[in-house]
Amino acid sequence: MSLQKKRQQLVWIGNGMAGMRSVEEVIALCPDSFDLTIIGEEPVRSYNRILLSSVLQGDESLDRIYTQSDEWFKEHHITVHTGVKVEWIDTNKKRIKTNTDVYIPYDKVIIATGSTPFILPVLGIEKEGVTAFRTIEECKELLTTASSYTKAVVIGGGLLGLEAAKGLIHLGMKVDVVHRSSCIMERQLDEPAAKLLQKELESQGMNFHLGKETSELIGDHRVKKVLFSDGTSVEADIVVMSAGVRPNCELAIKSGIMTNRGILVDDRLRTSVNDVYAVGECVEHRGTVYGMVKPLYEQSKVLAQELCGIEGLQFRGTILATQLKIAGVDLFSIGDITTNETSKAISVMDELNGHYRKLIFEADRLSGAILYGNTLDRSKLQDLVVKQTDLTDEEKQQLLISQGSQTGQIGEMPASQLICQCNAVTKADIIKAVQVENLESVEEIKSCTKAASSCGGCKPIVSDLLAYIQSDEFEEVVEAPLSLCSCTNLTEAEAIESIYEKELSSLSMIFNELLWDTSEGCEVCRETLSYYLGMMHPNYHLKQHIQHNAMKQSDGLYAVLVGWGDTHTQAERFSDVSQLLKQYTHVSVHPTSHDKLQVSGIRKQELTSVWNQLKLPEITFSGSRLWIRSQTDMSQCGCIQDVARELSLKLHERFQFLQMPAETVLTIHACSHGKFDGDLLLIQTAVGWEVYIGGQEDTQLFYVMPSQLELMEAVSVLLQYYRQTASYREVMVSWLNRIGMVHVREVVFDAGCRNDLLHELDETRRRNAETFQLDQKEPV
Repeated sequence: MSLQKKRQQLVWIGNGMAGMRSVEEVIALCPDSFDLTIIGEEPVRSYNRILLSSVLQGDESLDRIYTQSDEWFKEHHITVHTGVKVEWIDTNKKRIKTNTDVYIPYDKVIIATGSTPFILPVLGIEKEGVTAFRTIEECKELLTTASSYTKAVVIGGGLLGLEAAKGLIHLGMKVDVVHRSSCIMERQLDEPAAKLLQKELESQGMNFHLGKETSELIGDHRVKKVLFSDGTSVEADIVVMSAGVRPNCELAIKSGIMTNRGILVDDRLRTSVNDVYAVGECVEHRGTVYGMVKPLYEQSKVLAQELCGIEGLQFRGTILATQLKIAGVDLFSIGDITTNETSKAISVMDELNGHYRKLIFEADRLSGAILYGNTLDRSKLQDLVVKQTDLTDEEKQQLLISQGSQTGQIGEMPASQLICQCNAVTKADIIKAVQVENLESVEEIKSCTKAASSCGGCKPIVSDLLAYIQSDEFEEVVEAPLSLCSCTNLTEAEAIESIYEKELSSLSMIFNELLWDTSEGCEVCRETLSYYLGMMHPNYHLKQHIQHNAMKQSDGLYAVLVGWGDTHTQAERFSDVSQLLKQYTHVSVHPTSHDKLQVSGIRKQELTSVWNQLKLPEITFSGSRLWIRSQTDMSQCGCIQDVARELSLKLHERFQFLQMPAETVLTIHACSHGKFDGDLLLIQTAVGWEVYIGGQEDTQLFYVMPSQLELMEAVSVLLQYYRQTASYREVMVSWLNRIGMVHVREVVFDAGCRNDLLHELDETRRRNAETFQLDQKEPV
């Protein structure tokens, strides 16, 4: 009788958007690995809190904002406790205590307690009619009471406050908005844009009291008036507090978990206590607390990998974009909208049409943007900010002018451009869904792709894209992704996802479990799958790719590869090869790629002597690897290249048995006389070491390192991050262009990231060394 492995107990405290999204991500990666328990303080199942304002405005119904059905929880065997509050986490005995005096054990616990609304500490807040606007119950209360009263005051002129105010107007109420700043939405807008927005909202029925401090809520049993510190007041039957939120850290503090403004987490969402994680609005990451949907979903994806034991993704922070969900308002803001001594801004105001555009640049890159009235270019600008694309002066000026019609804008978007940032849905994803599933409405797109299902900010552009697809101008064809090879119908991404989900650890398991057409696979799939298995299981990688430095030929003889630049000059290498040819007249020599020579025709019994004579290691690596070249031909220049050879040796030792996503050539020059080639180029100059990525055709300066020690560390971190995050066969410059130069720089030069990546690199090298000692093979 076989014993089944006991499943780990995962417990989520909080069933809000971040908590539920991380549950979904775990189920997608490891559907059968855990017993899942969710505890929610609200008496209802999970719902989309962001869409509550859309319910008030009549654009959504309450029954359509729930994220999952009761059947979904039953289908995935999830235990759900609603209306239950967790009082304490006993991190020593690994159990949690609820307000019903029930103890629930855990192997890993995830705190997803979200945030709590900031209630002004003024007299009268306990009166009837005073409410926050944060929960589904508060939304229901407003829907009910609005039919009996006429005057509402919203305290807070930020994003959620204005959306709530619009909803109350939709319910037939007279609405006053009170804001302590002189401009509404001052965190996302500058003064000109805020004034245009205020004018539009006033035309829709809002009355503003700006620069006002609330001092007291007046009334007997029910609120009747809001009194300001300057002695003025405004009448009110309902007061909605929307003056901001704060991370809900109460449970973490009680349980001895480190907090600041929020619960402190690292790039894998780990707290200060082992097996305790946190995600969502309750966390503080690198000094930032996030209240938008997109970063919470990005955190959830990383957390799911961490819980499932999968290395790779790390949460590095995100760039926030804002759109106001109010009919008749076209508003978009992204990035840093402030200017300082290092940034410059250009803007244009079209008073006739009520349009405004402001662009903020750091050097030659767009760092922030505000669009009001005409937001046709929002996707393009968002792409430029996220990717940190270098722009010419002419390109900067062109960004001030909206390019063409809405249909034209949609048509010019690349298929890979993100339409829904929250759920990472591209233009191609939506086109494919519409064509394959015959979708005819935004709601159908929303259900099928999840676009516009979270914050709802992209709903207008989804609608525009649908109209474009249904128009006569639409001629685009989105090709279906090709299968990995002829042995399977799965794409490469689908195959890798299945390997993670099913925890497969060998090619035979993959071919059997994933129903491959052939039991042995083919050259394409064996090579690709071996790479990913090697990244997931280092021992597999070593056994497959580390072997004696000899390749058996079809005639039964052997060949070895000979390189130079690591320990010898070219002259020394040629001398060694020349002596070998005199001794073994039956061998032949011909050049290969990566500055190598192949010596062929060696008999098995001659291998040891050949290795010794050519000063070659007996062990070599057959997978995609890092090839290191230094300028050792003194005829090219009179510069001393000793430091280049020293770096070559150190980097060769560090990466000699590590699998790379693609063949990667690192070239090192101790002077500026060498060729600008290779995937990664290091050149010593008067001010330090210049690091380039790309080669002759697409060379990009990554950074200038002042010392050799800093260079060694930075290059090691850069290569390790490339190993962890690139796809198979994705060359370094393509990887850099895909994820962005700025992002990679932030990772390499962040102390925490750098330490983590160096630790992971050293651990991999240590495991390789241990396995290598136990795995000495005979050449075959």
